Amino acid sequence: MTPTPIPSPSAEIVLPVDPSRVTPGLYGFLSLIFLIVAVIALYLSMRKQLSKIDFDDDTVPAGARPLPKYATKAERRKTAKRIEDEKAAMIAARQASRTAPDATAPDAGASGAAGDPPASASEGGSSTVGGAHPKPGPGTSAAEGDA
Repeated sequence: MTPTPIPSPSAEIVLPVDPSRVTPGLYGFLSLIFLIVAVIALYLSMRKQLSKIDFDDDTVPAGARPLPKYATKAERRKTAKRIEDEKAAMIAARQASRTAPDATAPDAGASGAAGDPPASASEGGSSTVGGAHPKPGPGTSAAEGDA
């Protein structure tokens, strides 16, 4: 029987090419150019197909929120002025209601027709002294009217 050869540790492997000088070469360059041309061709084809689709700007797919319509500067100023005018009108109405006497509140000592006593809180009258809160309206309960 012959012994199996064992490589000696002193033997060096000699490479025919320097590893730091390896480049992709002509085939790598041609592959890269082919990929670039293919991507450009696919992009142009996709652009052509998408241009054939007629998108309706007003319709929104189910479950999606429509994008906001952006206003011009003039429209934004007009809306801001309208909002300021509404705020001013609300403030003026609030101040006018504070300064005007409350005509719907009953007098504390007034009695009803034919000497009836004043309305009590259980009959829907005002439960505060001096009638600070008016009677609740037809769609509200007494608890909501006093709040």
